[in-house]
Amino acid sequence: MKESKFNNQFVFWGVILVIGSLLAWNTYATIAMGKLIGLIPISIQLLLLGLLITKSPYAKISVKIWALVFLVGGSGLQLIGRFMKDLDTNFTNFERSHYISTGFTVLIGVLITVFIDKTVEIIELKDE
Repeated sequence: MKESKFNNQFVFWGVILVIGSLLAWNTYATIAMGKLIGLIPISIQLLLLGLLITKSPYAKISVKIWALVFLVGGSGLQLIGRFMKDLDTNFTNFERSHYISTGFTVLIGVLITVFIDKTVEIIELKDE
């Protein structure tokens, strides 16, 4: 049987903190707005937390895919889209906070991907 081994507990708890924070925010937003579409990110984040806590061998690849698709890809597209919109309007409605927050999210996604790749290994458990 295989298991994920986290060689750096700071990375393990940091990823759990990021996913848990996003889970709390998405749960609040789903309840406050009353939109059931919010259940999709909630279910994905619950699945990721379950894989991490149980140290599933699929935790490493799942977190990497999630970080690349949702944090890097999604926020990167928002960043590019806003930049193109601002170029079109000659930066008349320029909002620095949007660039900072989406850039920070992309950076967090890249850091999670790199650190998970370097500090998590899949080990074979010895059967007794």
